[in-house]
Amino acid sequence: MKTLESFQHYCLYTLGVKPTSMSSYVSDIHRFLTFIEKHDIQQLNPEAVERYFIEGCQSLSKTTLSRYLSAIRAYVKYLSLSTDQFDFSDLLTYEFKSKRLPHVLSLNEFSRLIESSLDEQAHEDEHLLIVLLFTTGLRVSECVDLSLNSLYLKERMMKLVGKGDKERVVILHDQCLELLTRYLNEIRPQRLASKSQRLLIQPNGRVYTRQKVYTLIKNCGERVGLNDMHPHRLRHGFATTLLSQGADLRSVQSLLGHSDIKTTQIYTHVSDQSLHEKYHSFHPGAKIKKEKP
Repeated sequence: MKTLESFQHYCLYTLGVKPTSMSSYVSDIHRFLTFIEKHDIQQLNPEAVERYFIEGCQSLSKTTLSRYLSAIRAYVKYLSLSTDQFDFSDLLTYEFKSKRLPHVLSLNEFSRLIESSLDEQAHEDEHLLIVLLFTTGLRVSECVDLSLNSLYLKERMMKLVGKGDKERVVILHDQCLELLTRYLNEIRPQRLASKSQRLLIQPNGRVYTRQKVYTLIKNCGERVGLNDMHPHRLRHGFATTLLSQGADLRSVQSLLGHSDIKTTQIYTHVSDQSLHEKYHSFHPGAKIKKEKP
């Protein structure tokens, strides 16, 4: 495991892989090396990687396969720097990325979520979390990592560092600004048990984790029959709502923190799909049946 420990160091400090992603990278490479050893593959080359994906990765999602490939590319490059391994990472050009459209959140579903978050059974922070995620488009990891220094309430915005260490500005909606101001002035000071600079503190004094936020959002959705609710659906809803209201693609890309506009473009397909559904539901011309000659 010494090799993987030094590989982990390479990913963290050379490639800039976030600590939250590191466990996945190490796990993926451990899985890959186990396959290599089990099949007594003597030379690491493109053919060995291809065999791994064909024989050892059946029935996995395209997203998982894409992540595996990224980890293997990084590992091959790492070996080429520390051993006499030939760097063939540029030859690994398989396309695994899923073309499935994201499951977005409609405004009707969002209204149901808001109603659920105000229910007497709801956790006291559900309402704030749902409004924050839906009106800013934050990733859940970005949400729990928010610090007090991220906030610029007078300017009605936040500044944060997202994927790839990219800094971006996040605009605060009126409702979100009001909830955050109340939380900071009345709620957070009562919970703070240490000098933590994290913005979001649980009622028990601990900082929020991704798992805790996921659980709260899931429970909130289940109370109103939305059984597949999770934080990323709120981010999807943020993007498609902006595009459906006329926001340009570059602006949405900037607000989401996407490094490649192709990632943002998938939401235009969702908006087009929604437009077709609305047309066929409401336009009288779409309901006229063809008469037989």
